[in-house]
Amino acid sequence: MDYSVKVVRKNIKNCYIRVVSCSEVVLSVPLFTSQNHIDYMLKKRASWIEKKLNYFNLMGNQSNNNRVLYLGKSYNVELVKSDEQKVDICSNSIIVYLKDEKDKDELLERWYKKEASRVLDDLTKYYLGITSKSIDKLRIKKMKSRWGSCNHIKRYINLNQCLIKKPIEFIEYVVLHEIAHLTHPNHSKEFYNYIEKFMPDWSERRKF
Repeated sequence: MDYSVKVVRKNIKNCYIRVVSCSEVVLSVPLFTSQNHIDYMLKKRASWIEKKLNYFNLMGNQSNNNRVLYLGKSYNVELVKSDEQKVDICSNSIIVYLKDEKDKDELLERWYKKEASRVLDDLTKYYLGITSKSIDKLRIKKMKSRWGSCNHIKRYINLNQCLIKKPIEFIEYVVLHEIAHLTHPNHSKEFYNYIEKFMPDWSERRKF
């Protein structure tokens, strides 16, 4: 499978690989990482990279075939001409009621945004409750390269609106992950031990 690799050197301790599209991989590495080690990392994670690239391709094909994802499940999009413009889920279909077909994408986008606000707000409140934590603000928006982020000093959390397309188990992990940063603003062993107290299967969810 053909894809490009963008290597980004940062002041970090470990290497991180992200697949950002069906043809681009971003590898973040410590400043003085050798090319040999970069090649080794890409070879070591080759099967994982291919799996993620295939997922991106599947997403693209579903979009082309008039299918969309919601909470990890693929739905067929059905258009119904109506004076009332709204979006409903019925069995295996997402039904878009509209006056003009050209409004479909805008209506779906508004529906995704509304659903993301509802689901992510509820899950954030739940995990803040069981961890006895609090934040000053939750922001839900589209993010290009992260599922979420946390500012433990200003006590706000950002969550990616596109999470609404993922399975609920994965969304829960991202929410708890960011809340855990309020206590451990790093990715230390203590950070993951903290997550495990509230989500024993976090490592399986993270593999997604």
